Amino acid sequence: MAEFKRAKAQGWSILRKGATISLAGLLLTGCGTGTITPSAASTVSTHKAVVDGALIEVTVATKPQALQEVPVSVIVHMDPTRRNVQVHRVDVSIEMTDMSMPPVKFTLHPKGAGRYAGHVIFTMSGPWLLHTYVHTQGATDEQTSHIQVG
Repeated sequence: MAEFKRAKAQGWSILRKGATISLAGLLLTGCGTGTITPSAASTVSTHKAVVDGALIEVTVATKPQALQEVPVSVIVHMDPTRRNVQVHRVDVSIEMTDMSMPPVKFTLHPKGAGRYAGHVIFTMSGPWLLHTYVHTQGATDEQTSHIQVG
């Protein structure tokens, strides 16, 4: 519970299930393979939000380019009232906002301690949505970020 009080005190968004988070100016870049870590603050952007008792941190590299692998890292912290809830899977999907294209879905790989990592590939330059889905027992928490690919 202290983690969630601290999150709220630091100004993190408190959202309902299915809420959308707008990240104006968040950019991604394809920079090869590997896991993104918050210590590389000059090359990554991290957004944190509480959605239905799950604290979700999504970290992506900055300045994306089309047709390059873009590392995505997600950390999920459960509210103490949901400690018995297990995360079954974390997926991300990307969709271009100004084109009639279906979303492309990627499943992130578990890395232990609530951490998940993987890559996405943006096929064109322009505005995109990055949806993060945290699947638990009988529920899915969603966070949506606006991305501009160069």
